[in-house]
Amino acid sequence: MNVNELKLIGLHCLEDVTILDNCFVNNKDAGNANPEGYFCLKNCQKLKRLFINYGSFENYSLCEIENNFSLEEIDMGEIDCPFDVFTHASLTLRSNSHQLR
Repeated sequence: MNVNELKLIGLHCLEDVTILDNCFVNNKDAGNANPEGYFCLKNCQKLKRLFINYGSFENYSLCEIENNFSLEEIDMGEIDCPFDVFTHASLTLRSNSHQLR
């Protein structure tokens, strides 16, 4: 709670990121965008999976995922769930990988 930034950068042995329900949420900003809210996941060479469950990062305004060449799966939120992830955010996914589908 009350964390404005989460940066996972250059963690070369990291293979899986799992963030459960309602993490990285600022209750005082409920329903409003947090302009300082920033999630960054980049340069993690062995990362294969990113899982973020509902309600997490709800007010964050930026999600950046970049240069994770082994990344195979991104799972965010749940279908038909009233609480979503990155409700107020732009999402940037960058890769030079030809395997990106």
